[in-house]
Amino acid sequence: MVRRHRIDIICRCYSNIENCQFIVGDLQRNFRESRENLFIR
Repeated sequence: MVRRHRIDIICRCYSNIENCQFIVGDLQRNFRESRENLFIR
């Protein structure tokens, strides 16, 4: 499921670079927040 989602994002990258950069930045922020939550627990 995650892999298919990632492939979908990559496909969107080729069609719209600006949208891709926005999505990747959002994913990185979510990943950072989830990692911080793991350390807090």
